[in-house]
Amino acid sequence: MLSEKHKICCFIGHRTINRSPALLKRINELIINLISQGTRIFLFGSNSEFDALCYECVSELKEINGDIERVYVKAEYFNADERYTDFLKSFFENTLCLPNLKNAGKAVYVKRNFYMIDISDFCVFYYDKTYMPSSYTFKKNPIVRHPKSGTKIAYEYAEKKNKNIINLFEK
Repeated sequence: MLSEKHKICCFIGHRTINRSPALLKRINELIINLISQGTRIFLFGSNSEFDALCYECVSELKEINGDIERVYVKAEYFNADERYTDFLKSFFENTLCLPNLKNAGKAVYVKRNFYMIDISDFCVFYYDKTYMPSSYTFKKNPIVRHPKSGTKIAYEYAEKKNKNIINLFEK
């Protein structure tokens, strides 16, 4: 566990979102509320517009609440060179790279998200139950594939773990 005295929040959402002033306002209000409840550690994954928007909001509030810690939880396991490490340090107070992800293959994001959910007191999602990830076809096999939504998998996992879930998606 990262912290015994501060609460932890993770953000998980679809790669693309409907960014709006109303959503930005809801995120800001929620983060202010979470901070008032003792949340100081905010976990971020990658490759999501929702993560990026939440990161912006947390970073703005960090200017007022200097004890906030932004943590990047990497889905890829690699030995970063000094330049990349310095780059990450300019955006995050801490980075985590879980060793069990090294050979996870396509499941790397799912396992990373499960870890973030497991250690979080609050799980903030942007989850649209009607969302379908982009379909794709293989060159040798013309069958259209519809991949599973990583956000859906994470959301269902958080439900199963009885986590405190906040879904900011609204139609």
